[in-house]
Amino acid sequence: MTPAEQVAAQPYAALLCLYAGIVCGIVYDLFRLVRRLWRARPVEPVCDALFSAALGAIAAAMLLLSTGGRLRLYLFLFAGAGYALEQFAVYGTISRIVHTWMRKRAGIR
Repeated sequence: MTPAEQVAAQPYAALLCLYAGIVCGIVYDLFRLVRRLWRARPVEPVCDALFSAALGAIAAAMLLLSTGGRLRLYLFLFAGAGYALEQFAVYGTISRIVHTWMRKRAGIR
């Protein structure tokens, strides 16, 4: 790949990493839900192990699809930004809606 082609591929790689971070956030939220629904003792380590495996698979796919497996700092920065975006936008909004609904249902203003 020529240097010009590498520069042209960087926006694609950045967006792919942003999407990978969003997917990591969604997977984390799903495991968070499972942990809150089943508060049994073995659920927490199982969820942690499954999340770690999913995170590893997502990171490997992200690196292979974006740069062919080459490590670049900006890839991880964009993945972190995608995760933060998902946590702020999706989880933050949903948790505010659920907490408001639960307070209204309990009669607390």
